Amino acid sequence: MPITKTLPDEWYNTPNLHMCTIKDFFHFVKSKDIKIFKSLALNNLNKSTINKSNLGVKNLFADLGIFLIEK
Repeated sequence: MPITKTLPDEWYNTPNLHMCTIKDFFHFVKSKDIKIFKSLALNNLNKSTINKSNLGVKNLFADLGIFLIEK
């Protein structure tokens, strides 16, 4: 989520609803040393794997991201 003058907090540190993009979540788990075992992008009836090389595209066009993680 963009940080602006009216929304100055990171998505995970806001008093508001905790909405985030796929890219936000991907970077958050990496910063916390959480391992992503599998990640999927869903769009209508299509599913595809999310990885570092296609993160930007999946972030823009997927309706939902599903992550299997472990600390």
